[in-house]
Amino acid sequence: MNEGEIPQYYVDGGHEAIITSETFDDLFQREMKKRCNHKYDGGKKCTTPSIDDSEVKTAFLSAVNKLLKTKSEVIANGKEMLLLLFKTDELKADRDRLMVDALQKNIEENAHTALDQSIYQRRYDDLADRYDKLKS
Repeated sequence: MNEGEIPQYYVDGGHEAIITSETFDDLFQREMKKRCNHKYDGGKKCTTPSIDDSEVKTAFLSAVNKLLKTKSEVIANGKEMLLLLFKTDELKADRDRLMVDALQKNIEENAHTALDQSIYQRRYDDLADRYDKLKS
């Protein structure tokens, strides 16, 4: 479970919705009314907290200011994460080894088996081209 160790992202529209956003908003509004409609008629008090725009702005600015105080640390951590997440040296080495192995296998097969040389050359050229494309 990620509890703030690495960045979390909200992806809007990442998959097809089960219900439309309009339906969701309508149902949400109905539920809020159902919960809070009795607050004026002596029934159960509404427990839904309310917050005004100034409180939201204050909280947002506080969070931004905290981030700005540690801006260089946040950036350094982000760069370190990028290096760890996108470290591909081992994968590239494995890819290169596999391509070289495929080329050598093709050469050995040609040396030990009677092959049509045009087929061999085509296979060799294809592997060599794939290898060159992967390297660049």
